[in-house]
Amino acid sequence: MSYSDFISFAKGGVFQCRPGCTEECSLEECPAHQRAFRYFEDVVLRLDEAEKSVRELMAKPSAEGSTGNWRVERAKLIKVQSEEI
Repeated sequence: MSYSDFISFAKGGVFQCRPGCTEECSLEECPAHQRAFRYFEDVVLRLDEAEKSVRELMAKPSAEGSTGNWRVERAKLIKVQSEEI
């Protein structure tokens, strides 16, 4: 799956598993759609985990290495999470 395919899928667009694929392509019957959906779910779960980690970190502003700025800490964790994907 290309990056643009993923972004289209994430925004609710139609993921084309093959040229000419339509919304009628069944998720249950199409392995390409199943892989794309699992990948999308995994990304969403990782971002949720990063958000939770940031909230926990920011609850302890004296944490070692914390800047105290939640936006900076969130960006750092999202970067780490996206590199793992």
